[in-house]
Amino acid sequence: MISRAIDYRLKVQPVYFGMKHRYVYEGPCRNGVGDELTPDFDEMREANSWEEFKRDLERHLPEEHFEVKEPLRYVRTDDWDLDESMWDEIGATTADADFYLFHSFITCDGFVLEFMKRFGKPCATEPEWVNPCSGQSISAAVRALNGNYEFYACMTWPELVRQMKVVRARRIIENTRLLLCARFDTNVSLSSVDSFRDQNYITEKLGVQFRSANFHEMVD
Repeated sequence: MISRAIDYRLKVQPVYFGMKHRYVYEGPCRNGVGDELTPDFDEMREANSWEEFKRDLERHLPEEHFEVKEPLRYVRTDDWDLDESMWDEIGATTADADFYLFHSFITCDGFVLEFMKRFGKPCATEPEWVNPCSGQSISAAVRALNGNYEFYACMTWPELVRQMKVVRARRIIENTRLLLCARFDTNVSLSSVDSFRDQNYITEKLGVQFRSANFHEMVD
């Protein structure tokens, strides 16, 4: 089946990482007075943040460019628990996702790093004005890992959407298949200088696949 590049939509898997404190105290990731430090208040705050995350996805990611999957939600506690089943669920989505978009915070940024080390998929966090510091912190941590990881941190939604469109364009190029109608035994045009002289290099660099057919056989 031949599909048009203009119809391709980047498959985006949103993942929400949240935090619910079980104990009453004021710490680096929350502050307040009275009931604002209780687990019930945390639960209410997390519920509001989750709904806002979903609304932002609908507001900012146009359907013509992005196929947004059903968001996943995971909330950890200040027992710093880590359920391996979470990674099993996320891993099950990787075959049908091109890009991951995370809601994170200071207490959950390590999950984003762990995701990259486990699955190596391109990803980003919400813009910095939504969750300050996570994008910068994760970017610095990714550089320290000294690996081939692809992570994006942007200040605003328009900047993030623009970057995601770049990833979409790259995926389109990676999925491109070219049928070459060659005369005689050559991959180089006889009438132009814009040919790919090393098709193997283009395949390794961009993912484009080539298939050659004799021009006369095509005409016949």
